[in-house]
Amino acid sequence: KSVRRAAMRLGEHTKSSSILAEALLLMHVLTTLKVSGKPRSTLVGNALELLNKTVVKWLPKNDEADILNAFVELIDHYACGTNKTNGAVCESINKTARSLICTLGSIGSVFNPELDDPDDEDLRVNAFIRKLCADKLSVRFANNLKSVLGKVEELSSENLRLFDS
Repeated sequence: KSVRRAAMRLGEHTKSSSILAEALLLMHVLTTLKVSGKPRSTLVGNALELLNKTVVKWLPKNDEADILNAFVELIDHYACGTNKTNGAVCESINKTARSLICTLGSIGSVFNPELDDPDDEDLRVNAFIRKLCADKLSVRFANNLKSVLGKVEELSSENLRLFDS
């Protein structure tokens, strides 16, 4: 609980979208995709509260693309399981990042672009997070998957026999 409180305070006082993304990640430490019910609702509520305190104030003054990119870079870095500089990301941080994605999906799913107004103050964060999940993260993850599938397709039957031996 104290880690989540510290994450909230960190996020509330930062002016950096990268640090805000890290604060959201920190809020999810020791959680996994299996967290549901009241604990998941609490995570969603806390994340939404933090985003409402920060992103809503930032959007009129800052480039939305810069904020989205900071979130995408951090989430991709930890959720896809590879640290591009030092090898593998530890499993607990990987699970934490995937839990954050689940929370963000819950927040973004409230906004329906066909029915809702993105300028509605009450849905502004939901619209922003929907754009993050549906337009940015999904594309990044699809490109990551495409890259991995290409490498898998390059494996020959000889490679697979060596692996099985």
